[in-house]
Amino acid sequence: MTDTAIVGDSSVPARARPPNVPADFVQTHLSSQHHPVFGDPSAHFVMDLGRFGGEDDEQALADLKLWEGADAEKEKLYQAIERYERKCQPKHRTCRTLDEIRHGAHTWNDILQEAGNASKKHEDKNIVIKYMRKLRDFASSFEGWADMLPQGDYSAALTIGFKIILTACARMSDIHGIVFEVMGSIPEYISNAERYKAIYKSTRNVKLVKKTALLYTAIVVALAQTFDYLGERSIVAPLKAFLLGQKYQKKLEEKLKAVLAATEAVKAEATLCLHEVNAQGLAEQQHNETQRRQDYAEALAETRQSDHKLYQKLESVDERLSYLTNALDAAYRQLRSSQYLDPVTNMPPQLQIQHSDASRSSSPMPSPTAVARRKAISTKQIVKSLGFHKEDPYNDLLDRLQLGGSMPLNQQARAVDLIKSEELKNWLRLTSSTALLIHGGSPDDDTEDPLSFFAAKIVSIMQESAPFITIQYFCGLHRDTKADDDPGGGGDAQAMMNSLLGQLLTQGKYDFDLVEITPQDLSMLETDDLRSLCMIFSMLVKQLPPASALFCVIDSIAAFENSFRSGDMVKVLRHLVRLVRKSNDVSFKLLITCAGESQFRKRYEISEREILLMDEELVHDDGLGYNDGLFDEDMTEPLEDDLRRVSTPRLQLEEYLDDF
Repeated sequence: MTDTAIVGDSSVPARARPPNVPADFVQTHLSSQHHPVFGDPSAHFVMDLGRFGGEDDEQALADLKLWEGADAEKEKLYQAIERYERKCQPKHRTCRTLDEIRHGAHTWNDILQEAGNASKKHEDKNIVIKYMRKLRDFASSFEGWADMLPQGDYSAALTIGFKIILTACARMSDIHGIVFEVMGSIPEYISNAERYKAIYKSTRNVKLVKKTALLYTAIVVALAQTFDYLGERSIVAPLKAFLLGQKYQKKLEEKLKAVLAATEAVKAEATLCLHEVNAQGLAEQQHNETQRRQDYAEALAETRQSDHKLYQKLESVDERLSYLTNALDAAYRQLRSSQYLDPVTNMPPQLQIQHSDASRSSSPMPSPTAVARRKAISTKQIVKSLGFHKEDPYNDLLDRLQLGGSMPLNQQARAVDLIKSEELKNWLRLTSSTALLIHGGSPDDDTEDPLSFFAAKIVSIMQESAPFITIQYFCGLHRDTKADDDPGGGGDAQAMMNSLLGQLLTQGKYDFDLVEITPQDLSMLETDDLRSLCMIFSMLVKQLPPASALFCVIDSIAAFENSFRSGDMVKVLRHLVRLVRKSNDVSFKLLITCAGESQFRKRYEISEREILLMDEELVHDDGLGYNDGLFDEDMTEPLEDDLRRVSTPRLQLEEYLDDF
């Protein structure tokens, strides 16, 4: 890189944008009479973009204005990089031209390679090994956050900054430890805010965008300060390197504290956004519930009116039938008195002979109902075809309930926090058919996920204390039914539907009409045919009597979301969600849990308002963890009351209509 390729420290102030006379003329003098586009009220000239645009362009421009402060600090970072590169000898420069600094193809693989070189250079220094390991561990999380930033060079500035700093660390011997601490701590801070990143992706809350811009600003300021240190270090003698490091240590420590504070600020703001989203979703559900009740009341009134009209028609039909019956009786009496009838058979002689011949030549044809009853498949036959054992779901439930006392205290506290959450209680109070997906914020392969204990406890309460049909499946206990890397064999989604169907058939509260099930269907069930399993399950749900309630709990779905299981899992959960949408007479409550964040939630057709995210920061943590006494006092009795409300939704609706 030559010195002429590096810009100086001076900056040219931005000039005012000149007036755009053609654009002003278009907006003030042309209309739809000249061309349809001029009559579009949403199309107007966006001055800062230099072109005509609509509401989406205005929103994009508004988002960019939130980053104006970050843009200024980012430019200072680029200038600090250029100053440092200019001070280095040509052979030590990372970029040869100014354009390569700002527009070069730099990747995080380059950064990790330079981190490895720095570790080898300073392998005798524990602080270097410690923070370079953190950089490698949290690099992917930090890169993911950088990719979320607005379009432009926001991410590129971070990439080139990290790369050049680590290249210098791999070359120089007397680099102060604070530089390595900066390189390792920033990715670590961002990695600790995973929940914030998930919320940032799903919402464009203005306050959260502002906090993100401030976090980015704090990071680039810390990097710029590091480059100032490296620039002075490159021109001082080794003996003065120690004193220079002491000089910058305090400054960089303050910059790191600012990054940490900005990270905590975005996490706090994200939590507030989450509560707002959940509150909005609940309000929308309550509004929909009210509207549904109103629609039901209107439909009921129309039905009663139609019934009244039908009753009037039936009265008229009864009168006509009575007249016709009397006429037929009179005709029959007249025929019996006729001399042409046999006195024994009451039939003409010719008709009597024909009737006798027909009786001898053919046997009576049974009615269709008699045929259906004779060939009906029994529940026992279906259960045998499924290979279902009633004790298997019970044993799985006992296994998950034992987690309550074996989990670490912090995991117990997360389970208690969810059990006490208002969002969950409000969802349970809804009497309509609804689905809920809970994201736990833990690793997907967590074998002691507090959500699994929570799901088991909910199932236990419903089975013991409420008149529900309750079916459940704990996916995490059945991961070994097919290896993660084996595309062959039976699918886990089939095993899950097999168990759910078996539980529904053997629940003992209601009998099902199985006339429509054929021997061919039994053969398909023996092979765990997914389409047959789903079809028969839907048929049974639709047969449940009005005012009944069905609870279905599916836990740890991430266990079945690998590449070979996900296809069938998507089909099954999407089928169940659609069945919930169609269940108007039966209260079908579908509860799904995922230790981390389900990657297929959109394909399951689960809306954002049907997702509950567990808070990273505990609300009800008293440090005591879980115990049965606490659960019974704070959760069991209120929850049982809520669940009983769900068990009689139609009765409550009738009471509402009477008052209405």
